[in-house]
Amino acid sequence: MTDNGMPDPDEFARYLEAAGFNVIDAQMNQYGEMVASVISKAAELKKHALAKGFSEPVAEEIAFNFVDRLVNRGGDEA
Repeated sequence: MTDNGMPDPDEFARYLEAAGFNVIDAQMNQYGEMVASVISKAAELKKHALAKGFSEPVAEEIAFNFVDRLVNRGGDEA
């Protein structure tokens, strides 16, 4: 226990790992799923832009801007 009554983070991490739950793996899986979702949405957006008659370079730019806004601006404008 720490001075504030909370479990020691390292001890708790060892406890979780011994119980078969690796926090780092769970976080990496979550982030991996999020990245795959963003890439999938960008591909969908490009596909729809092409279907609406935009050229390949413009459709790619639209998809890139979508990802850029999510990653660099926290999704405020996406």
